[in-house]
Amino acid sequence: MRKDPTPLVFHGSWQGEITRAAAGAGGFGYDPIFFVPALGKTAAELSKAEKRCSFSPGVKH
Repeated sequence: MRKDPTPLVFHGSWQGEITRAAAGAGGFGYDPIFFVPALGKTAAELSKAEKRCSFSPGVKH
C-alpha cells in the first residue's frame, strides 16, 4: 500500500468496435458488445490474461 496521498491518474485507450449481438459471459457493462478485432473476441470472451495484456502491452505483468 502506498503511503503517499497524492492521487495517481492514468489515461489509456483500447481499440475496438461495438457489436450488434452480445457474446461472452465474462466481464461487466459493455464487455459483451465490445469487440476487439486484434483478438477476434469481445471483451467478455477474453481471459483475464488476454485482457491484462491487451490493456497494457508495454507493461510486464
